[in-house]
Amino acid sequence: MIGECDLYIDGEKAESSPEAVGGMDMETFEWFPAGLFGDHPAFVVASESVLIENPRGDGYVINYVKIRVEENGSVTVTARYLNPQNHEILMDETFKTQIFSKQNEGAAYFYADE
Repeated sequence: MIGECDLYIDGEKAESSPEAVGGMDMETFEWFPAGLFGDHPAFVVASESVLIENPRGDGYVINYVKIRVEENGSVTVTARYLNPQNHEILMDETFKTQIFSKQNEGAAYFYADE
């Protein structure tokens, strides 16, 4: 994601967000209508887990990413590194932004394959 984006590390808001970019296919997803969970807007959510080499240390970690897109254009991306043996959370980051448009500086872009 490139653009305005708030980063939360272990639940605490960071001063800035890195110029990092990631991506994933949204093949399996769930959609929830507005009002299903209290007064929340409609949203779609998808996630993916991939075993990767640990960029912060030795060995391997499960790279878990969840993306939630609400009908108002807000986007939340959760990124976690999990220990492959016991699923202990080793890193927990949440990015909050908007879908990019000409009217905002959102950092989330979506593309459709044909």
